[in-house]
Amino acid sequence: MQASNLTIYCYNILSNGVASSTNAEVAATAAPPAAPQGSIGALLASRWLELATYREMVEHLITSTIIVGIALLIGFILETIVRSTCRIARERRLGRPSQLKKIDTLQSILLSVARYTVACIAVFKVLLLWGVSSQSLTVGGAIIAGAVGFGSQGLVQDMITGFGLLFEDQLQIGDFVQIGDKTGFVREVGLRVVKLEGLDGTEHILFNRTITSVSNLKPPV
Repeated sequence: MQASNLTIYCYNILSNGVASSTNAEVAATAAPPAAPQGSIGALLASRWLELATYREMVEHLITSTIIVGIALLIGFILETIVRSTCRIARERRLGRPSQLKKIDTLQSILLSVARYTVACIAVFKVLLLWGVSSQSLTVGGAIIAGAVGFGSQGLVQDMITGFGLLFEDQLQIGDFVQIGDKTGFVREVGLRVVKLEGLDGTEHILFNRTITSVSNLKPPV
């Protein structure tokens, strides 16, 4: 009885060993050999990756061109609307120099805002398309805006004061005024400067941020 059990145990061990060997041989036969580094398969795979990268680049270039084209079209439409509206406003205010100056100034401001807004949006879209993260763009834009704002504080002050002078009718073309120690006729009121013409013909150019008070005088006879 013990001899029979021993015989069966040995048979099972041999059977398992043969089966393991057979499975290993089958797996080795089924797995394809690795392609050598210089084989045709590796070369084709490399060319395919290059082609995919090239196609992606071409698609990005085409999409970027479309974005720029759309931005130019939108800018043209906005500019046409602004110019047409301001032209109609000018025709209704003929003979009123101060009102015409306001319209010209407003047109210049609106055109600049429209152009810069469309251009910034287009650049933002193109950079996102080429893989630049929105967070990097936001941080970079904030840094640039801060640097520009810090370097142009005087310009911003001039423009804010110029808005008040233009749209609150504090100065009119042809008025005889005194601003600080300068006296003369108002010849131009802009976003940055006010130009006065003195009695002797001297032209005084005053930056808007330096204007703290205005005295309207009676014109000399």
